[in-house]
Amino acid sequence: MSPVVMSNDRRRVVITGLGAITDLGVGAPALWSGLSEARSGISAITAFEQDEQWTTTIAGEASDFDPLSCLEIKEARKVDRVCQMGLAAAVEAAEDSGIDFTQGDPIGVAWRLDRASVASSPSRSTTSNYWRRARSG
Repeated sequence: MSPVVMSNDRRRVVITGLGAITDLGVGAPALWSGLSEARSGISAITAFEQDEQWTTTIAGEASDFDPLSCLEIKEARKVDRVCQMGLAAAVEAAEDSGIDFTQGDPIGVAWRLDRASVASSPSRSTTSNYWRRARSG
């Protein structure tokens, strides 16, 4: 996959890998498949109980997502579901990029990955720790 470069007057962004956790499925291929088939990920809310106070009974839930697919249970308990999803999507994007995490400066790689995943994960220290563990196997 060749990088897509988007720019404005001040910044450049290079997209080297894709990762997604969505209501259409887990992973960029699941998202693309759902979009290509014009499927909707909207359905009845099942993540929590609702009563008559709720005016909306439908939503797009990422019900196929299992945080333990990318995090140890101890780490998963430390962060909320949004952070878990951000980490999973960042891991997928990193794997999709084809970057060899065993090469280069390990601190620089961890910092860059941490900065890249900030958009989807507000917990930078957890992200850094995860990347260090993921790189070491």
